[in-house]
Amino acid sequence: MEKAEGVRVTLDTIAALLWRSAVIGFALLMLWLVICLLAGEWMYEVHHRLFDIEKVDFVRINYGGMALVKLAVFLLFLTPYISIRWYLVRSK
Repeated sequence: MEKAEGVRVTLDTIAALLWRSAVIGFALLMLWLVICLLAGEWMYEVHHRLFDIEKVDFVRINYGGMALVKLAVFLLFLTPYISIRWYLVRSK
């Protein structure tokens, strides 16, 4: 195997790993959303007893956390994945 082919295989493997990581990240994000929608009141009660937090603050923290996770998935997994795929397509 020549060096260029080895680099392509390595980049393809990294791209596959990044794609799987992005899918897992979005799956966890969807799970978080479903839990908030189905058990939001129970979650609030637990956190209110532990931290004496108001409902508005609890909702802000949850949706802010979801936004941060989504941003992290885009920046850490999807952007490098797209860059690697773009490079591999253009270098054929």
